[in-house]
Amino acid sequence: ETIRAAEQMLEVFKNYSKLCPANFDHKYWILYAEWNRAVAKENKTIMGIDIIRHYDKAAESAREYEFIQYEALAHELIAKLWLEQGNKRYSAIHIETAIDLYKTWNAAAKIKHLQDWRATHLVIDCGLGNSGGHIHSLYHKRPKVSSGTWSTNTIQGVELDLMTVLKATQAISSETTLEKFLSNMMRVIIENIGATRG
Repeated sequence: ETIRAAEQMLEVFKNYSKLCPANFDHKYWILYAEWNRAVAKENKTIMGIDIIRHYDKAAESAREYEFIQYEALAHELIAKLWLEQGNKRYSAIHIETAIDLYKTWNAAAKIKHLQDWRATHLVIDCGLGNSGGHIHSLYHKRPKVSSGTWSTNTIQGVELDLMTVLKATQAISSETTLEKFLSNMMRVIIENIGATRG
């Protein structure tokens, strides 16, 4: 039942992404990638390149519609997935891109968190000559944007914001069973839309 409810919620996001891609496409791809990641973990299967492609689509869509925070989040999640797969070099590229994007967004606490995470998990020689191991962003720099508020988007009376996606990805990545993952994902979505049950 929980699996079916989660699949229905993903379908809702997919439909919203078709109605208003600027506001929902990147959110759908992040959740879809996390869903596939959780299913692969549950089934103890190798996580394929398709999951990376889903995150890439999220990053591309967020970049296209200038949602820096979601582009950063997508790169952060790609970095963590690459690290799980044992590829520190690719992980370092994406975490550095995420940090650069969070800097553009002026998210000081998030930058510090990822810098600490990088220092703990990615102490490697990136082979970039005299750059001191620093990997430059894969994308062009953007002008600074004002900070202090979470981006919230509304379509047909349903509010979905960055906090929801962050909570959902935290819930997803912390769970080891599909049942717990689905339960947490549904709780976060229900909490965000103000419902009392799903």
